[in-house]
Amino acid sequence: MVLCATAATSGAGLWPEGSRPHTFEVANVDEWLTVIATGEAVGVTAEGTEHSHPHPGIRYLPLEDAAPVTVHLVTPRIPTHPATGAFRAHARHHTADSRGPFREGPEHEIS
Repeated sequence: MVLCATAATSGAGLWPEGSRPHTFEVANVDEWLTVIATGEAVGVTAEGTEHSHPHPGIRYLPLEDAAPVTVHLVTPRIPTHPATGAFRAHARHHTADSRGPFREGPEHEIS
């Protein structure tokens, strides 16, 4: 399984110990797509990759029994764009579904 150094949405840790695939890493998304398209490896990624990185040589297939992936909306502590609050409200509204409502997580500062 090929991993992308700049978009680490998957890794061998998603599989139980003893069943983990062999992995290797490439430098960027374009290289990741090329390695998959040429048949050198397979990849595992979040659903949004299909929409943001379509490729004529790749077929994205859903993994029906895979656990959901946690994603975070990351914003500056002090909003720099006037629409930040509206966007957060939009995200909160559109991510509430059968898995539960959008939750504000703890804030983390990067030092």
